[in-house]
Amino acid sequence: MIKIIVILAAVLLSAMPVSELGNMNVVIMGDSITWLGNDDCTGAKGWTSRWKELANPKTCRSYARSGATWCNTPETKVNLVENIGIVGKDNTIFNQVMRLADAVKSGSQPIPDLVIIAAGTNDLSDPRRRPQALDEDAASAWRVTEDNAIAAGPSAAISLAGSVRLAFAHIKAIAPEAKVVVLTPLQCTEITADRMSRGSDLIESAAKLGGAYVIRQDSEMPVDSAAERRHYNLTYDGVHTSEAGARANGEAIARRISSLLAQ
Repeated sequence: MIKIIVILAAVLLSAMPVSELGNMNVVIMGDSITWLGNDDCTGAKGWTSRWKELANPKTCRSYARSGATWCNTPETKVNLVENIGIVGKDNTIFNQVMRLADAVKSGSQPIPDLVIIAAGTNDLSDPRRRPQALDEDAASAWRVTEDNAIAAGPSAAISLAGSVRLAFAHIKAIAPEAKVVVLTPLQCTEITADRMSRGSDLIESAAKLGGAYVIRQDSEMPVDSAAERRHYNLTYDGVHTSEAGARANGEAIARRISSLLAQ
């Protein structure tokens, strides 16, 4: 019954109007589910394509990379050029933020008014890849000041909460007036419901402590892992969205962000 209610809510949401963001410079970060939309947000299998059509921002650029994680590792360092397409020590949201900082400094990127971050699938799908993802709560992560988080660097931010905290510290330095919207991971066939819930809770709590808006994709978006296990429809492999899934997700995200920014 709960899932039926969520699906009905998504259907109703799709009928709601979207307010355009024609005065906003937008940057988007994330993993392969977002990267499928390409850097210019036109790829049909990425939600960013449909989102861009509906939101119509002044500018829109994606810094997403396939394989990216929220969590850094003890070996993570600043790396502006790596694009390996798989999980790696430098393939993190932190380095997408560093690329944003470099682009703003060079003048190739306007200071963003809105930053959207959609990640966490690669942190949660295989615990061996990011074994300490769930080891720190949001309150502990936010006891670290912005200056101290930046000074400690990415190698000290190896949990979900700590990595969110570090990214937010740098985003504030780059674009202090920017609004931030964080999307927790979509349901997928590779992550158990319990781990998805625990990881999404941590991301949500940490992001809200940073003053961000949060969209719980695991409960608010149309992708249903149980349905995908029976037959791929909104994904093509149980994880990555098909064109139909990207379109449905992009529409739902556009309306949720429009609603959040209107509050």
